[in-house]
Amino acid sequence: MQTREYQDFIEEFNVLEFRIPRNTRTNRTQLYAYVYFKDRESFCPAHTLIISQLILESSDIY
Repeated sequence: MQTREYQDFIEEFNVLEFRIPRNTRTNRTQLYAYVYFKDRESFCPAHTLIISQLILESSDIY
């Protein structure tokens, strides 16, 4: 997982900073990211999109 894979998301939602931390022992990327938005108006639709995708990915009901 690398930041450039999320370039469309970053541009669409006015992201100021996007960091994916790495494990200091293995240098593998963690399964989360730190995302800082320009303003609340950018955060709300991005949050809704992320939550809706999480629900779809973790649900066994189709």
